[in-house]
Amino acid sequence: MNDAVEEIHIDAVRLDSNVAKAINRLMLEAWPTIAEQPEGTADFLMGRWAGYSGSNQHAPLYQLGYRAGELVALAHTFARTVASAEGEMILMGLANVCVAKCERGHGLGRQVVKSAFARVDRGDFKQSLFQTTVEVAPFYICLGAVPVNNRFRNSLAENPAANPFWEPVAMRYPATAVWPNSDIDLLGPGF
Repeated sequence: MNDAVEEIHIDAVRLDSNVAKAINRLMLEAWPTIAEQPEGTADFLMGRWAGYSGSNQHAPLYQLGYRAGELVALAHTFARTVASAEGEMILMGLANVCVAKCERGHGLGRQVVKSAFARVDRGDFKQSLFQTTVEVAPFYICLGAVPVNNRFRNSLAENPAANPFWEPVAMRYPATAVWPNSDIDLLGPGF
């Protein structure tokens, strides 16, 4: 087996069908229930960012890890404007972090998440916001993230007071960044 992992950053706006299918396969392995949703298809992935017109600095990217030509690790980053009593801010959303079952425990998740967080470290974004499970939160804490206890809502939803995040732990990176104490309006669905 080839132990080298090749890391690639892919522009999510111009995703080709082969890469979209590989991403879709990995996501379905991690979250089989998304197969029943529109978000669970390669076609959705290819069209998701088709209308993106923002800056190159904030462009949506996939951080991918390949071993022997097979996609084995994934993280997805994108710009997300949120609001609080302190005003609006553009954050880096982090989503779809997963590793192939046969590759878990070898540091590949750490590799793609560090690559994703590098966008914050180099100044593309001031910080990142994401959600995770209680069991996975320590993984992110070891990488410099911290849980946040703000109340989250989506003012554009049918039920604007409902939390748009479905996982129990909201986190931000880096832990040292200034963060509002007030409610956070995601101004759209959870991610």
